[in-house]
Amino acid sequence: MARTKRAALAVLALGVAAFLVTGANLPPDPYLVPAGRLTPAPGYPGFDEEAFTVTSATGVVDGGHQRAYCAVLAATTAQQNRGLMGRRRLGPYQGMLFAWSAPTSTYFYMKDTPMPLSIAWFSGSGTLVGRADMAPCPPSARSCPLYRPAAAYQYALEVPRGGLAALGVAAGSTLSTMGPCIP
Repeated sequence: MARTKRAALAVLALGVAAFLVTGANLPPDPYLVPAGRLTPAPGYPGFDEEAFTVTSATGVVDGGHQRAYCAVLAATTAQQNRGLMGRRRLGPYQGMLFAWSAPTSTYFYMKDTPMPLSIAWFSGSGTLVGRADMAPCPPSARSCPLYRPAAAYQYALEVPRGGLAALGVAAGSTLSTMGPCIP
């Protein structure tokens, strides 16, 4: 009986230790990087990060406070094609920001993306040109719905469904990018 108790305590202690070590490896919340410093996005291998703010049509930044958010950055074609496929959560990030070097009319779709998303599209000057809610595409579907705004855009911000309002994204708002974030 004593041997069983010791074995159970040893297993419990190892389980607690493993939990603490695993939890310590999660990426910390990101913060803005000093100018000129680049760091890779923890938890999103192959992607960088981008800090951004949203200004309302009346000029109020993020509900009246100068608040910068941090998004995973998809700037290359490979990153944009991969997007949030296979992801069930964003971790410490507010969203994924897609950036093109010139205006585009590329469609978005939800193939292999299990979490429902909201998307906002912005022109090269940062002006909101459209937004939509996107539902996951069932794995058995032959084709998935395609999403894009009526006008060309240069930035697209994907967030968990319903999360655009919390960032200040509404009619007349503008997006400003600020460079990389750091953990």
